[in-house]
Amino acid sequence: MPLRKKPIEKMYFSPKEVAEAVGEDLHTLYYWEETFDLQIARGRGGHRRYTKRDLELLNLIHSLIRERKYTTEGVKQYLQYPDKERNRQKVLINLRTSLHEVEEMLKAMNAYKLAHGKVTTEDREDLFE
Repeated sequence: MPLRKKPIEKMYFSPKEVAEAVGEDLHTLYYWEETFDLQIARGRGGHRRYTKRDLELLNLIHSLIRERKYTTEGVKQYLQYPDKERNRQKVLINLRTSLHEVEEMLKAMNAYKLAHGKVTTEDREDLFE
């Protein structure tokens, strides 16, 4: 019975393979490598050898620049603090929720004042804005 060979996943990718996978030209990848101070491994002959992690990082950079329209400085900051944006989104959601709760409490207080005659005519204009 012949042995079945299991396909071996590649550990390293050539610059051409990475350029095709990311959808960018080689010179763009080299520019990003220099601009964003990416540490790309090199073989004995000095040729670049990209790992899966490098490929994921370059796909992220591609997405940030091409799809989300980040500037070079914006990408640098994002790479330096990747959780900052996620945390920023959580904070904004919490603030919106809190603001909504405060608005509801103010409306309830004003309705109570109005029902119990504790509102002057000047106050009535701003009651439900």
